[in-house]
Amino acid sequence: MENQNQHIIEATEDNHDQDTMNDVIQIEEIMAHKGEYDREAYKARKQHERQQLFAMADSQFHAITNDTQSLTQYLRLQGKLGYTSIYTTLLILAQEPKATMIRSYDGWRQLGRTPRKGSGIKVFEVNGEYQREDGSPGVAYSIKSVFDIAKTDGEPITPHLQPGIRSLVKAIATESPVAIKLIDTLGADRVAEYSKDDNVIFVKRNSPAGELFTALVMELARSNGLEGFHVLCSTNIVCHHYGISPIVIGEIPAWVKELNAPEKKIAFAMIRQAACDIMERIDRNLFNERQMQRSEPERESR
Repeated sequence: MENQNQHIIEATEDNHDQDTMNDVIQIEEIMAHKGEYDREAYKARKQHERQQLFAMADSQFHAITNDTQSLTQYLRLQGKLGYTSIYTTLLILAQEPKATMIRSYDGWRQLGRTPRKGSGIKVFEVNGEYQREDGSPGVAYSIKSVFDIAKTDGEPITPHLQPGIRSLVKAIATESPVAIKLIDTLGADRVAEYSKDDNVIFVKRNSPAGELFTALVMELARSNGLEGFHVLCSTNIVCHHYGISPIVIGEIPAWVKELNAPEKKIAFAMIRQAACDIMERIDRNLFNERQMQRSEPERESR
């Protein structure tokens, strides 16, 4: 009897061990499926967020090419932000249209300021490349949050002082990609005029500095291959960037509204690039001028 009881106990323990092992296997399988589900759910959620942002940007793109007020807001914001991509500017316009200074969370923390909770502006960030099913390369985008200074708290930020108008005129004329030639008169009360045949910008002598700066921006945009509406938009971006009163944009031409989506994107890419080319050279020349001014007292003290 004792031996029989011992066999029963051992059999019971074996069954218990087997049940325990089965439970462990089931738990591992559940966790594996849960991990796979969590990954798939995360990927689906992020894809949905990306689709929402693309739709938001496309909606803004439609607005700025069909409504003058929306276009004016975009040009102002693109000028204020400077070198941000068109899609980033459009997403900021949709979420924080009065933004003036944008940084990432870490960027603001480095400046001694903390973004407020829930105030992030979602934008795209290039996150490498991938190969499409047809073999062609594609650009992968992830979503990040940036913050406007108005939604941060902390150390005061020294306001950026805009350069004087004469400094701007000097900066835009220095190392110009197109020759600038002074003349006594220009037709139709013009201050500056680009000649494609001569590849020269003719400038009327003794023109007011404010008018001259805006006119030079316009003619440099023309020399970059832009015309009409494109020139006005590019000039507006540059003027907003340096705190100069922009040219008023009238009714958006019908031909712009009739462009298809890819054509509109190409047109505004050209507008932005022309503005960036001009601003980069102005900023470089302004920086060099400041460096020279700082070094002058050192040379005089020697």
